[in-house]
Amino acid sequence: MTTTVQNQTILDYLRPYEPEQVGIFGSWARGENRPDSDLDILVKLKKPVALWTFIRMERELSDALSVKVDLVSEGGLTDEVLRQYVFQDLKVISV
Repeated sequence: MTTTVQNQTILDYLRPYEPEQVGIFGSWARGENRPDSDLDILVKLKKPVALWTFIRMERELSDALSVKVDLVSEGGLTDEVLRQYVFQDLKVISV
């Protein structure tokens, strides 16, 4: 599970991008993360951002949290099976 400090770091970083919702899914959300687990973050933004901006966001969050981050846009979840998997585990940290 993510700590309060990690959640706050995520929210502080994403705030300028006006997120509508931010959540954690995968092993970190289930409390099954290991030292080599990446941190899966789902974000729904009010306004779209360029692909390069999204990639930069993922890299900068990884640096800030000292863990590999996989940043996923809710709008990018077009596969229904994957979408169900993500929302099954999702722990919302901001709305």
